Amino acid sequence: MFGIGYDWLMFGVAVVMLALLGALIFIMVNVFRRR
Repeated sequence: MFGIGYDWLMFGVAVVMLALLGALIFIMVNVFRRR
């Protein structure tokens, strides 16, 4: 499992963080548009 390397692990974490940040921004935009 750890054979993929540390770089790929950090890349995966970065992608997940960006996805969560994008989802949070999307939700905030929808909430502000609703008002």
